[in-house]
Amino acid sequence: EGIVTFQRAWRSKTRLMRAVRDLEFKEWYNGRRRERHVLAILSAAVLMVLATFTLTICLYISCAFNDEQSLMWVADVAQSLVVQVFVTEPAITLLVIFTKLLISGALLGIGKKRLKKQLQVQEDEVKKRILTVSTHVEVTAAKAKALRVIARGVTAAVVRETVVKTAEKQQCVSKLEGIAIAKGE
Repeated sequence: EGIVTFQRAWRSKTRLMRAVRDLEFKEWYNGRRRERHVLAILSAAVLMVLATFTLTICLYISCAFNDEQSLMWVADVAQSLVVQVFVTEPAITLLVIFTKLLISGALLGIGKKRLKKQLQVQEDEVKKRILTVSTHVEVTAAKAKALRVIARGVTAAVVRETVVKTAEKQQCVSKLEGIAIAKGE
């Protein structure tokens, strides 16, 4: 029993943490649009500076070699990569590639299931709200009708309407009892 209580508390805390994380992300994504764009521009600028610096160093180093030596270096690097991928360790290379694909597929599947579950919860909440609102509308309409009948002062109409609504209420109660009995089985 203690384990079940612990598991329920853990699940509740995990759901709460996930909901808070989702809320934080939505707020960051929607509410901090300007800051995100500034951050993206700064990141791009840093990458451009690094790329420029790296290319400058490559240009300076390439000045130390002539064309023939540069071509020999490129050929050596390409040959080294080809040998590593296809000759020395093809099994490990293929294993790494397939592992990456498998992990990516699994993560996408998990994300898809989580998103579907979240959308289903939102859809259920919307359905409940629609049902609640429609019920309130029906109740308000019935109250307005009853007030109009009472305002006219026709006693016979009030008694007749009371009898009709009492009969409808009794039908609803019997249907609810039938549903309760069916659920109990």
